[in-house]
Amino acid sequence: MSKTSTISVALIAACLLVSGVALAGKNPATYTCADLLEVDVDYVPQVVYWLDGYTWAGDPVYDEDVEWVPVETDTIITECKKNPSQKAAAVVKKHRKSKK
Repeated sequence: MSKTSTISVALIAACLLVSGVALAGKNPATYTCADLLEVDVDYVPQVVYWLDGYTWAGDPVYDEDVEWVPVETDTIITECKKNPSQKAAAVVKKHRKSKK
């Protein structure tokens, strides 16, 4: 493995570790938009993808979805700013359903 590849892998691992630590102890079912809006902007996409995975886990439509399209983080943030008390997973799920 080249030095550049090793550094890249290390950086990716560090980012995943930091985002995992930030989410430790959080329950996606109770995670609110206010919680999402408190996350450092650099990590919001990881949190949105975490919530997206939670919302479609076990959904047969998405179990083998080869044309998965990531949810648009900016749209989720905009909706969350309108009503910070709503469940962030519900916002992500609503946006996901509009992509079907």
